[in-house]
Amino acid sequence: MSDASPLHDYSRSRAVLIGVSEYDHLPPARPAATSLKRMAGLLTGPLCDWPKERVQVWEKDKVRRSDRLPDQLMEAFDGVKDIALFYFVGHGQLYDDELCLALRESPRYGPRCKTIGLPFSDVREALRACDAQTKIVILDCCFAGIVHEHSLAPESANVIDWTHAKGAVTLAASGKYRTAWYEPGSGTHKQTYFTKYLIDAVEQGIPGRPEGLPLGAIYDQAAHALAIDKRPEPTRSIRHDADRFILARNRAHPAVSAAPFTGTSPGTAQTPEPGPEPTAGAPTSAGRISRRTALRLGMGAAAVGAGIPAARALFDHNTPDPRLRWRYTTGEAVISSPTVVDGVVYIGSDDNNVYALDAATGSKQWAYATGNRVAAAPTVVDGVVYAGGLDNSVYALDAGTGKRKWAYATGDWIKEAPTVVDGVVYIGGYRKVFALDAVTGNEEWAYVSNDTSYSSPTVVDGVVYVGSSTDVYALDAATGKKKWQYGTVELIRPWPTAVDGVVYIGSGRYDPNIGSTSAGSVFALDAATGNKKWGYQADYVFQMPTVVDGVLYIGSYNSNAGSNMPPGSVVALDAATGDRKWQFQTDRVYGSPAVGDGAVYIGTFGNSVYALDAATGNEKWAYATGDKVQSSPAVVDGVVYIGSFDNSVYALNATIGDSSAQPS
Repeated sequence: MSDASPLHDYSRSRAVLIGVSEYDHLPPARPAATSLKRMAGLLTGPLCDWPKERVQVWEKDKVRRSDRLPDQLMEAFDGVKDIALFYFVGHGQLYDDELCLALRESPRYGPRCKTIGLPFSDVREALRACDAQTKIVILDCCFAGIVHEHSLAPESANVIDWTHAKGAVTLAASGKYRTAWYEPGSGTHKQTYFTKYLIDAVEQGIPGRPEGLPLGAIYDQAAHALAIDKRPEPTRSIRHDADRFILARNRAHPAVSAAPFTGTSPGTAQTPEPGPEPTAGAPTSAGRISRRTALRLGMGAAAVGAGIPAARALFDHNTPDPRLRWRYTTGEAVISSPTVVDGVVYIGSDDNNVYALDAATGSKQWAYATGNRVAAAPTVVDGVVYAGGLDNSVYALDAGTGKRKWAYATGDWIKEAPTVVDGVVYIGGYRKVFALDAVTGNEEWAYVSNDTSYSSPTVVDGVVYVGSSTDVYALDAATGKKKWQYGTVELIRPWPTAVDGVVYIGSGRYDPNIGSTSAGSVFALDAATGNKKWGYQADYVFQMPTVVDGVLYIGSYNSNAGSNMPPGSVVALDAATGDRKWQFQTDRVYGSPAVGDGAVYIGTFGNSVYALDAATGNEKWAYATGDKVQSSPAVVDGVVYIGSFDNSVYALNATIGDSSAQPS
């Protein structure tokens, strides 16, 4: 094959390949090093024919951030007339909905992520400034798909008009708010999936295609294989047929397959020389990623199916593989929280179903299809599953078979979990609070006020405590008659907690009586009178506080987009006084904490599940899911059950692993 005519004259082309596998403040992404080596070997090998001096490989200390890093990219592509190719593999984050490529020194969150790492806007400007006929971007990182929203030319002009280019193509390992994965395990030859599948498509060839493989055909082949293997779905954008660029020879073509070929499988690739060394201040570190209004830690999860091993995302939380017991994938996001009773996990999904899963294996026992999404946690009492849906209905299902016993049409959205006490089902709707007979589903009473968006009720000693869009109510459980109303706080969406004569509840607006200008507050009310006992300034508390052994645990998120504070936190308060014991800063927290065996468990919008020391707030371990986590965890017999926006229900070992991260 070395005697074949070159595919192109690359003397006026340049490829810049950047790979970051080690980080100072973020989990390592060691498979990125293998993927970088394979990509370099592919381009300079006999299938693609790039001269080594036209391929610059930046890794380790060659990609440390400096004030001149964007200028180094400008210099690398300066004078390029034909092909400009940029490739990145490593961590990716969003900051202000802009992709940032993580360099070694990138922090976990905050505005410095953008100044220490490499915003993709810097890459885009370097490519816009060069006169290359064809511009190719390959991004193997989380959230890469967001770059499709911006072209490689100014909005006022297309690529051809402004740069005289034939076109541009961007291949991304993930969607806008999706993660990219890499192979699990600690072996030295583990790879990132997107790069692996792209290179495998080239090295194996595509039967029935001509002797030269266009970039679009390679992408299609890789995307098809990724879908079959249930890996994350890649995305692409194209300007002016740039995907027709012939990247490689087709090994499956008779004229090519007869020639010798050694391949670039892990351990065999030959990395080219770095090429013209960047001048002083060139890329030197590794790392970068972030976003302001809410940090999306691209933490990936295990892909489990028939024979499919666990996989990690390109923003993994150094979670040991043994943590995952099983993963069950539904048809849509799992916002609902699980309920575990007698060895069965009951949970809803945005695919309109209520599921019953074996708690030990994750196998489906049954599924009941409603008319719309099931966002609330089911409640299981005396062999009956009670669940509300966004089809404006409440269902009673046989816990063993899933067969419907009754359904009640409320005429109201049901987004919150029902509470069942003494043969009555209490549930909050958009406009009403309902009390239904648990056996027949007949309405016993309904409470109506001028408020909306009622929370799940808490029922203690014959009193129903419920929050609404503006107030907290105490209702007589038998009649629905109002006993008291606390009305100085707005957005009382969370489910109240009532313990030892005190009602604890969070909000999404500040309480004037606390004298706070914070985004939200947590407060304690006398259960008998509704009088406030104490208030604590907090961020938006979206779900039910948890009270264990005199300590109140809450999760919150920062609704102030302009704030330099972390996007979210977990806080422990003294239940008697409201004094803070500790705070763990993280991404947005929408769920309620679960507490057991000395640990606090919580999911975040940073695509992760955390276990924190209940006494100190120190991080014990973190597990990376494939997308955001709004679900509240349930912990039973040493197993954490939780849902995720990646359409999955997870069962995680609660007692494996530990770390030394400190709370704020």
